[in-house]
Amino acid sequence: MKLHKDFAGFILLFHKYKADYLLVGGFAVSIHSQPGATVDIDFFRLNRRLLTEENLKEH
Repeated sequence: MKLHKDFAGFILLFHKYKADYLLVGGFAVSIHSQPGATVDIDFFRLNRRLLTEENLKEH
């Protein structure tokens, strides 16, 4: 599957800065099953600063 250069560049930045992320949404579904029509790409980025023991106890 060919990525638009902007999407590819964005993913490369995640890798460059060792960011934890997930590809989600229609684009992810297209990669893992039937390709579908989508014009955007959705990411979930983990913010490790929020993963404190205190925050985890609250939730």
